[in-house]
Amino acid sequence: MTRHQSTGCPVGSRVAAAIGLRPVLAVIVAATLTFAQAPTEKARSVLMSSDPPDAAFAAASGPTANADVQPLQKPTDDLVNEPALPSGPHEVQNRVRKLDLPISIEKILGIRKQGGGPKAAFLTSGRKSGQGRAISCNVVLNNTAVSASPLSLVDAAPNLVPFFNNGPVFGLPGTIEGDFWHRTQLIGDPNCKRSDLARRGLFIDLYATSAYQDVTSGGLKTGNSFVQNTQLSINLDTARAGLWPGGLFHFTVQSRYGSSPDNTFTAGSFAPEYTGLELPGPLFWHDTLPSEYSLIQAVSKKFNFILGKINGLFIADQTLFGDRFRYYFANSNLNKNPIYNNFFKTTTLAAVGVWTTTPWLTIAGGVHDPHTQPNTLAANAFHNGEVNLYVEAIFTYTAGSLPGQIVPAFNWANEPKIDLESPFGHLSPAQIPQAVDVLLGNDSTAGLPTNFKKSSFFALSNVSQYLFVKEEDPSVIVEKLRTGQPLRGIGVFGRLGHGGPEALNTVNRHASVALIARGLLGSRQYDSFGMGFYYNGISRNLRNSIGQLTDGTTVKNENGIEIFYDLAITPAINVNAGYQHIWNPLVASVAVKQNHADLFLARLNLVW
Repeated sequence: MTRHQSTGCPVGSRVAAAIGLRPVLAVIVAATLTFAQAPTEKARSVLMSSDPPDAAFAAASGPTANADVQPLQKPTDDLVNEPALPSGPHEVQNRVRKLDLPISIEKILGIRKQGGGPKAAFLTSGRKSGQGRAISCNVVLNNTAVSASPLSLVDAAPNLVPFFNNGPVFGLPGTIEGDFWHRTQLIGDPNCKRSDLARRGLFIDLYATSAYQDVTSGGLKTGNSFVQNTQLSINLDTARAGLWPGGLFHFTVQSRYGSSPDNTFTAGSFAPEYTGLELPGPLFWHDTLPSEYSLIQAVSKKFNFILGKINGLFIADQTLFGDRFRYYFANSNLNKNPIYNNFFKTTTLAAVGVWTTTPWLTIAGGVHDPHTQPNTLAANAFHNGEVNLYVEAIFTYTAGSLPGQIVPAFNWANEPKIDLESPFGHLSPAQIPQAVDVLLGNDSTAGLPTNFKKSSFFALSNVSQYLFVKEEDPSVIVEKLRTGQPLRGIGVFGRLGHGGPEALNTVNRHASVALIARGLLGSRQYDSFGMGFYYNGISRNLRNSIGQLTDGTTVKNENGIEIFYDLAITPAINVNAGYQHIWNPLVASVAVKQNHADLFLARLNLVW
């Protein structure tokens, strides 16, 4: 991707960036003084499902009950035959029927069958007011018959919103209320206003991640840099809001401020050493942009659709665990198959259909625009009929009692790509440096006699498997997977990928494997650590072309490792320290003849 500097810095953008910057020093001081304070999950839970824990659902994140892939539930009636109850703007919506709704692209939708009427998702959690009285932020819902209740996606599939947000969501299962050291959001629920909004279908969440990077040797250049990512996500459940059943509006604003691309993409690898550099887009480093806006709508018990601008970084090729860059691996190669980046930008306009064939198999496919940018609505959308046709399947299972997931994916594209076998016509000596930068993705083809070809594809797959789960109650495992909460335990995941033809894919082979452990100590239930390795096979056509343009520069396959430890100061405040070593980083090996890069990365993550 050609790097260029985006323009414009409105006042609102500066304010958004400052949200995450100002608390940094105060939090670090507090962490030093209170390190021994261990966050625990035994604090009070404000908003958790009260349905029976054994009423499991079939979802991409919800495994089957045995290794033979038997379904966890039976489908119920069709959504389209469900009448909705009218409700005024101040009425609280009932719990709704748990239909066999489709699981969206990775781990998003899934329903469980209830034995009785709908139950409240809010458990009593008293807290003291200034006068010492216990104040409940919860509402007791009545038990109107299921058939008379409108479908709420948030109630039916509570892992949907965390999946799209790529982070925890206030008001859904896993939300912990309590004092500063135990609650899962920094600001909690002032005067019950936030839980009241959630009951009415409105979920507002803010995530701020500050990253300090230091390339100590190799790479494009050594030195440190700072990046501030801030994400505001707003989700509106149309049923809870009293609009119509089965709908969810998702809206996200992403911002990135700090060091410029020239001072952040300094490891010189094919994919960024820090995933936050891809938000809101690799080149938008001083911007606040509405990067996602989409409608998720259920139309039957087995089918739903997603329409709008979505973030492929958070949705496609996601693993069962370890898929949140704020808490786990920083390197983009361990969060997404880099071959995906040959075809898609960070955001894409899309129309996606999702079909749940059985509780253990979901198929999602659709049409995606290859030109979508976060700073435009639909500029150049589907230009000249160019599309990505993407399909993905999600298989869930258990090996013994341990959850697992397999996700194969295929994409075909007709967008013209540079023919790496014969990329240019006749070049003057003055044009050669630009031509090399074009092949490395660092410049545009403007002014160069460039050869393009159409029709390319990729085939990807990822596999996730828990090796050990520390949750004491088996029903907790099902409930956490159902609601999109990470499990305590140890797991391994891996990715494989092939892009073809070789002449149209800079990286045409990829493999990675990673081990993650979370919450192994009872006193450190929110801590995690991991180690991962990746391999990127560089196209032979690209190697030959660069060798011809640079008098014999040898390009080798790229490999890298990352290790990290994520320390939870509180459930809402995490400090992550990591180290990466990269062998033969593609860009650095050509541009400055460096055969390695060593870097340290520290992240501070705040959930508001």
